Amino acid sequence: MDMRTFPGRTYRYLQVPPLFPFGYGMSYAEFQYLSMFLSSPILQKGKDTISVSVECKNVGSVSSDEAILLFVSFAVGVDMPHLGKTPNRDLRRFQRLAAVKPNETRTVLFQLTRKDFELSTVSGSREIVKGSWNIEIGVGKGKIRAAIEVEV
Repeated sequence: MDMRTFPGRTYRYLQVPPLFPFGYGMSYAEFQYLSMFLSSPILQKGKDTISVSVECKNVGSVSSDEAILLFVSFAVGVDMPHLGKTPNRDLRRFQRLAAVKPNETRTVLFQLTRKDFELSTVSGSREIVKGSWNIEIGVGKGKIRAAIEVEV
């Protein structure tokens, strides 16, 4: 099956809003994302990892779980014919916060490696793509709550 034909067969290439985003209905409270930090805005050649931290606060009135999703996507408008159509975004990490009390804030830490900045070529191999990448934090309701850019 061609995953890339209109309207797209997966969240990676979907061109229309999904009816029920990934994890829809999994949380009973509203969460607010206060800040997002990178250990470095550039993933340098000698360095193998980059840290992403996110502060998440339960602003609801009941204790609840929250699934935090980390997506990466390559910068828009880059012409690389050997890559074909690049995905809208790729899920790279996720973490579930359990039993977050009302008004409680927790910090989530993700570690990304060089391998997380790979894309598939039209021939099927994978390669690390240098350039600007977007790191986005989403939630089970399908909304992007925080975004930051890193240079590879």
